[in-house]
Amino acid sequence: MRAVTTVAVISLVAVIAGCGGAKSRHGATGGSKILVREFDMSGAQVTAYERATNGFGLEFAQALAKNLNESGFDADAVPRGAAVPTDVMLVHGDVVKIDGGNRALRYTVGFGAGAAEFRVRGKVVGQSGDTVGQFATSRRAGVGAFGGDTESLMHRCVESVADDVADMVASGKYASE
Repeated sequence: MRAVTTVAVISLVAVIAGCGGAKSRHGATGGSKILVREFDMSGAQVTAYERATNGFGLEFAQALAKNLNESGFDADAVPRGAAVPTDVMLVHGDVVKIDGGNRALRYTVGFGAGAAEFRVRGKVVGQSGDTVGQFATSRRAGVGAFGGDTESLMHRCVESVADDVADMVASGKYASE
């Protein structure tokens, strides 16, 4: 009985120690500098969103760089057209869709009806100039008091998509919709 208990304790300690380890970084190596270029808005499909959208590309790049920094990388957001050194990883892409959804549907129907949506696609280019990975992802948000404020829901979507892409860069596992 004592041997079984000892094996169980050792196994539990091994599992806990394994869970606390560093993130696997197949896409980016620890210490590499990552630049996130402002995502291009020129081809974005914009529906049911009345406010200015030209700032979403930079907002997304800044949110992505922030999430990468929180994951232990050295990342910065840079505006489109800025010179990019060759000794860095570069994340860039396009905002594909900005959909403000429908507040009345969110309020009256719920269950995802009328949700706001933000979608991007892009790629990560390594220091050698080779493409490390490509991604396409989106997030929807539709919960808020009285159907939620469209502006707040859209910014929540931007943050969620940035978190998803940061996880892809950190793990080296890229997804497309």
